[in-house]
Amino acid sequence: MHRSLTVVTPYKPSAWECELTSVGILHRFNKIPDGIRYGFILDFPSLECSQTPPYKDSIITYSDKFNEIVLREIHKGRYIGPFTLDIIKCSLGRFQSSPLSIIPKLGRPGKFRLVQNFSFPPSPTCSFPNPSINSYINSDHFPSTWGKFSVVLLLISCLPPDSEASTRDVAEAYRTVPLHPSQWPATVVQISETHGCIDTCAAFGATPSSGGYGHIADAGAELFRVHSIGPLDKWVDDHIFIRIRTVHLDTYNTNRSQWHHEIAGMGMQQTGGHIWYKGHILDNGSAEEFSEDCSHPLKDLLGFSPRSEHDKSFTYDLSDIDRLSSTLGIPWETSKDQPFNHSTMYIGFSWDLKARTVALSPEKVDKYLRAIHAWHKYPTHCLQDVQELYGKLLHTCSVIPHGQAYLIAFSDASSGFGIAITISQFWRAWRLIPGWATLGRNRDIAWAEAIGFELLIRTLASIFNIPSHAIVYGDNTSVVEGWWNGRHCNSEVNNVFCRIHTFLQQSPTVESILMRYVPSDDNPADKPSRGIFNDPCLLLPLVPVPDSISQFLVNATLPLTPQELRLHREGRYPHSSNKIIDRLKWQ
Repeated sequence: MHRSLTVVTPYKPSAWECELTSVGILHRFNKIPDGIRYGFILDFPSLECSQTPPYKDSIITYSDKFNEIVLREIHKGRYIGPFTLDIIKCSLGRFQSSPLSIIPKLGRPGKFRLVQNFSFPPSPTCSFPNPSINSYINSDHFPSTWGKFSVVLLLISCLPPDSEASTRDVAEAYRTVPLHPSQWPATVVQISETHGCIDTCAAFGATPSSGGYGHIADAGAELFRVHSIGPLDKWVDDHIFIRIRTVHLDTYNTNRSQWHHEIAGMGMQQTGGHIWYKGHILDNGSAEEFSEDCSHPLKDLLGFSPRSEHDKSFTYDLSDIDRLSSTLGIPWETSKDQPFNHSTMYIGFSWDLKARTVALSPEKVDKYLRAIHAWHKYPTHCLQDVQELYGKLLHTCSVIPHGQAYLIAFSDASSGFGIAITISQFWRAWRLIPGWATLGRNRDIAWAEAIGFELLIRTLASIFNIPSHAIVYGDNTSVVEGWWNGRHCNSEVNNVFCRIHTFLQQSPTVESILMRYVPSDDNPADKPSRGIFNDPCLLLPLVPVPDSISQFLVNATLPLTPQELRLHREGRYPHSSNKIIDRLKWQ
């Protein structure tokens, strides 16, 4: 077996090196030119022994489609082979294949995706003593930016009027990433019981593939920005390009300069494998999130290419994207191109820049409804089924906020004592009945703190003439961040969130609530939550409380109940700990 070690990739290494050097960002992406030339090292392991687990039944079921995929990969030079497994071992030394399966692509009849399970085996066994390839690799070592929903929502919300967007997909994105020959022993593809091929490019299913490709895509996005093609963002291979009218150029650049100033003070952030740039701190305590530092002002590229009369009023057009793409060798899947328009599809959502709305695409709605109907056909489900449906429903929650709290998870329980709320100088407190944490599943201190949040909102809406958007404070980070995320790991807390969303939908005054964290020492509700009450003249009126929580609460200004008195006599009345502390901040 012999093949030149020349890598197979559409990217042009000298062009990347020249462009990155000329704009002064080679130091950020210094591994890319040689990675394109000689292949990237993605931390695939050295192996203790050779291991070839069998492929899945779907390979036999769709054998014709599988063979087509293998032949195409060989024809494109990305697979070397086929060879007998013995010849591969003689050439590479110890190697490991990962089980193959093939699945139809949803919504694309006749199209199939080849999947390698790089996470097999879940744990070593006598038959398969090597750990999985993925178990060796930390995805945090391959970070990249993610143009996720919240980031693009912020980007679009800040656009000037009459802006347009276009979306484009990189063709076979992971397969554009060549692997260094040292990585090949971990990427062998077993195509029969006796034969296999060597995969020389990054593959779907391997932990570092997303970040490995993402690093290249980050460099490409930054080069587009330097060349005044933007603003833009990306989610893996899916890119959204936005252009503004030239009449708004100066104003928009002024805004970008301000964002850059704010971002420069915060710096680049990395959360796991996610790179992001921290901007202005919002009222709820979270920060604006960007995929760039906004350091490059936009320019009018009218003089670089001929344009239609419509395109002349914008800063750039598709030909400007194509010109730089051709230089670098970025391959677009042109059949998926969506030309510039005031609306576009991106990451499964329909974005209307003119109406300032975002919605789940009709295709996604149909897909998810079919998944729900299929779920109901069976009385039981495996973990993978649950995870797949959960992922689909979680995707919808970006545009259906009140649906997020219906997602259920589990957590341990802990103890608590009292609940208090304060609004300005006014206050109200409740005692939790003895044994409240054992009267039902998953009621812990997070649940109690969420109840305090609910009581505060109900009191605000019932008594005070507050604005449609109010800010409240709490001292429990898990509840505050759970409200930000729209879900909590405790099912009972999620039930509280559900009631709050329903209450807000029915409220004639309050439209939304922002929640912000505040340290316990800075909250005026601390003392009443521990039974140290303020002036009774400042007591807030009681408001109606749902039966589902009233059974756990006692008005803290009333005498102890017989059960509480008995526990006092026996020395078993609970001491205070981990109190609810909530207050309203007027804006």
